[in-house]
This record gives sequence, structure tokens and C-alpha cells, in this order.
Amino acid sequence: MPKKWMWVLPLTLFAILGGLWFQFTPKTQAAINPTINFQGKLTNPDGTNVTNGSYSIRFRVYTDPTADTASPCANSCLWEETQATVAVNDGIFRVALGSVTSLPGSVNFNLSALYLSMKVGADPEMSPRIQLTASPYAFNSDTIDGLDSTNLVQLGQGTQTDGSTTNASLSINKTGGTALIFDVQRSGTAIFQLANNGSALFRNQADSSIGFQIQSQSSNPLLTVDTSAANVYIGNPTADASAAQLVVDTKNTAGDPTGVNGGMYYNSNSGTFRCFQSGAWSDCLTSGNSTASFTSGLANVGANVTGAVVETLIFTTATAVSNTAGITGFTAPAGGSFRTCLIKNTANVTAGTLNLRWRVNGVSVGAGACSMSSTVQRESATALDPGVVTFSAGDTIGIAFDTVGMAPTTNDFTVYWTVEYNSTTSAVSGATLQSAYNNNPTLNTTDTHDLVINATDTATDANVLIDLQCTTACGGNGRFAVQNGGTDVFAISPSGGITIGTTSTSLTIENGTGVAALFNGATAHTIQFATGAAAQSVTIGSTNTTSSLTLNAGSGNATINATSGNVNIQTTTSGAINLTPGGTSNIVLGTSDTIGTLLVLDTKTSAGDPTGVDGGQYYNSNLGKFRCFEAGAWKDCITRNRTILAADVIDSAGACTFTHLTGLSFAVTTGVVYRFYAVINYTAAATTTGSAWAATGPTNTYFTYMQSSSLTTTTGTSRTGNGNDSPAGCSATSAATTGNIAVIEGSILPTANGTVQLRFASELNGSAITVRTGSTLEWW
Repeated sequence: MPKKWMWVLPLTLFAILGGLWFQFTPKTQAAINPTINFQGKLTNPDGTNVTNGSYSIRFRVYTDPTADTASPCANSCLWEETQATVAVNDGIFRVALGSVTSLPGSVNFNLSALYLSMKVGADPEMSPRIQLTASPYAFNSDTIDGLDSTNLVQLGQGTQTDGSTTNASLSINKTGGTALIFDVQRSGTAIFQLANNGSALFRNQADSSIGFQIQSQSSNPLLTVDTSAANVYIGNPTADASAAQLVVDTKNTAGDPTGVNGGMYYNSNSGTFRCFQSGAWSDCLTSGNSTASFTSGLANVGANVTGAVVETLIFTTATAVSNTAGITGFTAPAGGSFRTCLIKNTANVTAGTLNLRWRVNGVSVGAGACSMSSTVQRESATALDPGVVTFSAGDTIGIAFDTVGMAPTTNDFTVYWTVEYNSTTSAVSGATLQSAYNNNPTLNTTDTHDLVINATDTATDANVLIDLQCTTACGGNGRFAVQNGGTDVFAISPSGGITIGTTSTSLTIENGTGVAALFNGATAHTIQFATGAAAQSVTIGSTNTTSSLTLNAGSGNATINATSGNVNIQTTTSGAINLTPGGTSNIVLGTSDTIGTLLVLDTKTSAGDPTGVDGGQYYNSNLGKFRCFEAGAWKDCITRNRTILAADVIDSAGACTFTHLTGLSFAVTTGVVYRFYAVINYTAAATTTGSAWAATGPTNTYFTYMQSSSLTTTTGTSRTGNGNDSPAGCSATSAATTGNIAVIEGSILPTANGTVQLRFASELNGSAITVRTGSTLEWW
């Protein structure tokens, strides 16, 4: 700035057209212009306009009308920017505040006490400061369409009270599109959604015994969904004296509606519950058991035969049964099962036994259900045949004999059998297994007979459900198990624990506080996950904050390979990644070869440093430097330490008597060699005033330095110091009253901790040597 401004203290500032106002964009735009127009006029103290031209003007916003005028902007100073080329014409200038340093930034425009200041060039900051005020329309910014914040629903904790008797407390009218109307999430996962078509989704963040519940006015449960056990309860999940009924739809006319397997309704016209199963409607509740008797003859039964066919029953339709001998059959639904039998031998059996058994579609089932011998001519068996016969429409059921050691070897028989048919349910609905369990809880198979449960692949696939309803002693009891000779090889407990294998070779996966152990035994194993040729994606562990993952390799190697991709070890929110070798182990990056493996640190692309930890390091591409955090502060990793004199220092000790050059010093540690280099700008009261330059430090092995300074405009002096304030004496002259320079450089090996302090002196008492702001000291 021209020298004429140096004496103008302060410049006079007054506002034109209000001086300061916000510039808003039209209402249809998405945001306001983030700058503030400011117009003013600069005059000299005598009232005349300043010279037309370009000026550098610094603007600040304070919360205090007078405090904190020094640099940098801090404390009550909230914001500042310097516009280096402000055009001034006839004293008038106009700027857009925030065009250099963004607003609002650290400025809270919700405060009433905000003050704007100006500083032109090297002049002092002007006073008084201008208090920011609002334009008339800006008062509307304290409301929304005239509503105060107390009239709005808050996003945080609170209660919204609505006393309206005519309007809904909350009304959402979605007029188009397919997006959700309502979406409530927790940690990014939906827990309640209302779709555009009115369908709703409820999802537990964690499964619960009361994941969803509807209660009566008196708090009695009417419907409960247990998401942890996948159960739906009508009424109270626990037994009580009340009864909540499940009432299905009632049809009051004859005929059934279009059915879907698993469908049920009540027909008041026929007075029956109707169920749709296996593609057809039938009464849900029917009579118990029905029986039919057949007789047949068999001639010349051998002594030792197995599965000799006696008679064949053919289920010809969904309700009819017949046999090849023409004996009248009995009416039955599509499916069912056989139970008991009765046989009678009219021949003379002197030895051996004869058994009646069943055949399904030509294949013998189980062992003989009824027996006859030389002493027992007729026997009734009430227990189910181990190979109990279940059937559907179209199946062929045969009656067969087994004979063991029969004598005489040829016999003629007249045999009767009674078939007790269970018609309450069918094989399709699973009642056959229930009937089997009621009579004998063991289901045996025979050679070539597989036990198959088919859940047919349909548009709405059937589920195969085993509900282990256990509330107490659910460890060894209530489990689902597959055994080998009575020993579990696969078991699921009601609590969710899964065991695979035996005690010697096992895979155990447990829920809750248990340990999930894979081959947790003394025998060595090779464990492979997703090693197929196709692309694999493997996830181990949870992102839950309480989860942990430990990979142990013992004395072997732990290797993670990626043929071309990256191997990433990262934390998503917080926490450190620690590489901690034990004992004398090393952390090795890469191998010794001709390629060279790069260690690439994280790159920060913006100005400023992150929160630091001693020993931390990163690369800042905005600065083009490595940054290191040491002794509680960020520094350039590859640089010298530097301090810059913040304020002028004038000698005060008398003629050629050294005084501290306050602000140019550095700390040293015993046993460490330090080098230092200082460039000092100074002024002299007169060219006849010489100077002296030196340093002090703690006890040392050596402390040497060289100082040089200007004597005239073409000559200078250099002197070597060895120890504190060495050498003594001052130079005779200075090159000029301004623009002098002195250089001090040297090294020290301290034997104690301490401080190296630069010092200086004026040759003449009362004739000052002034070290100027901006002088520097570097050490390394």
C-alpha cells in the first residue's frame, strides 16, 4: 500500500444504501446465494476520497464490538477473508462477502450480536465495528410460512400435542409414483414400511418372543408373532383362563369356492369345516376309522417263501377300492393307511410259521404283521405293521405271505384279513406319521425302501417344518437328531445349537454365548471354504460392534492371497489396525527381489490435518507433502524445524551487552547433535551503530557457530563463536538503517537437556538495533 496510508488512522467508513444485505435467489431455486453484498466508501481523515485504484481489504465478523483484533482470527473472531483487489472509484467500493472464504462457515447467523470490521492494506483495523442487522423480509427467516418452531414436529425427542377434533394429527397424501409412503429404519435396515399400494412390512431388528402383538383394550394379547421361534399365536402365548378364538370366514351357500392347498373356511349351509388339500375340497373333520373284510385262498404255500402274493387291492379312483379276486371293496377318500389284520389257517400245520404282510405297488413293506403257527391257528395284531401302508388314489396295495419252516411243505389255506382304514387324515397331510407315533414311536425302513418327504416345487413352495417346542431342559431333550447306532451325528437343539459329527471329528455351530467350533479336536485337519473354480464370495464374522474375529496360525504361516485384486484390512467407523509381532519378530512388507514393493500411505486430498496420534503419518496431496505427528503436533516429515519471529525485538541490555532474541530458540536433548541456521533482518538507529550476534545453550561437548552481518552496502563481517555469547565485542557499523541482514549458523552436542537461544546486542547505548518480524530460525 502507498506510504501515505501509513498515517491514516483510521480511515473513515460509512454505509451507503444500508451497506449490508443478504442476496436471495428466487423461491423456485433449491438454495440461497451464500454471499452477502457490502457497499461502502473510503475517505481520508480530511473527508476527501481516497485515490481511485485497487486495494486489499480484510473483512472479519466478531461476536464482540472491540476485542480480538490481532492475527490470527480467533476467540470472538468467527470469520475473515481478504479480498486482495477491491476496486475503489471516488471512494466507493462494493464486494460480495463470502466469495473468498465461504459463509456461513463458523458464523452462526442466529446470533443477534455480530459485528463486521474492515482493515485496508497495512492500516490498523477500523473502528467502530458495524453491527449486522436484518432487512424487514429477513424477519420471516425466524419462521416457516409464519409458523414458529414450537408449531413444528421435531425430529429429536419430544411429544407432539394435537387438540384438533376435525383433522388428522398426521396426514400423508402420496399422489403418484411407486416409492414407499412410510419407511422407518434402524441402522439402515427397514423395521416398518408402508408401500404405495397399501401393503405393510414389519421386521424385527432382533427376533423377539413378542415381535408383533395386538392387544385388547384391557391389554389381553389377541395376536402374537414370535419371530425368535417363528410361531404365530392366537390369544395369549401362555395358557390362561381366557380363550381367544380363531374364526375363519363363513360361506352360507352350497358349493365350495376356488381352492388353494392349505385353505379352510366354514360352510354354514352344510354345517362343516372345509379344507383344501391335495388339490381338492374335503370335510376337515370326518369319521374315525372304517373297516372292510376280505377272504381269499392260497394253495400250495411253500416251506420258505417271502412276500408271496395273496391278493391285490387297487385304488381305482379317489374314493373307491377293489381287488383282483372281485371281492367287494369299500369306499374311501383319496389317501389313507392300513392298520390291523386277521388270518385263519384251515390246513394242518405241524411246524413253522406263516405271516401276513403288505405290498405297495409290488414292493414288500416291513415284516409280517400277523402270525400263525401249529399252535396258534388264528391271531389278531393290534399294533401297526412296522411298514405301515399309506396310499393315494391309484396306488396298488398287495397282501402277501411269509413262511418260515412250514411243515408239511405244501399246504392249502383259507385266509381272512380285516383292513382297518384310518380315514381322518391322509398321507399327504402327514397324519399317517402322527398315527404311527401314537401306536409305536419308531419308524423302521427295510431294504430298498427310502423314506422320502417331498415339498413340491410350486408357485408357493411348501415348507417342511419341525417345531421343537421345548421350554425347560432343552439341552439333551427336545432336540432333532440323526443318529448312527444311537449316537448323534447331526442334532439341532430347540435353542438353535447345531452339532455335526461325533466327538472325534465334529463340526459344532452354536447360538448365544456358546462357542462355534470347527474341527475342535486333537486331530489335524485341512479346512477349505469356497475353493471351487467359480467366483466365490466369503464373509466371516459380523459388523456388529461387539463382534470379534481371530485368525490363528500357530507356528505355521497365515497367508491371504489375491491374484490381481486388493487385500483390504479396514475399520468402517473407528478403531485401530494393529500389526503387533511378538518377541523379536519383524513386520516385513514385500520380499527381497528386483521388483520393489511400495508402502503407500493414505492420501488426504484436502487442506488441513486429521486428528493426530504420536507416530502417525500420511500423505497430503493438497500440500504435496508427507505429514508426521510427533510431540503432539503435525509437521512436515521431510523438512527442517522452523520458527518465525512474530514481533519486533529491540535490544535493551546496554552497549554491546547481549540480550535474548525472544522467539528465536529451540529445545535440545542430551546426546543428540543439532544443527541450526538463522536469517535475521534488522534495522539500526544509525549506520554508525554496529551490532553483535551470538547464542547460548546448555552444557555441551561442543557448541560452535559462525555469525555474519552487514558493515556497509558492499562489505560485511564474519566471526566464529565457540560457546555462549562468543565472540565478545560488536561490529563498528551497519550497512543501512533498514534492510540489514545477519546470519548465524552452527551446531551443538549438548550433555544436558536445555534450550539454544539466539542473542544480539547494539554497539552503542541508546542507539537501537531492532530485529524485525519475519526473521527465521531453522534447526534439525
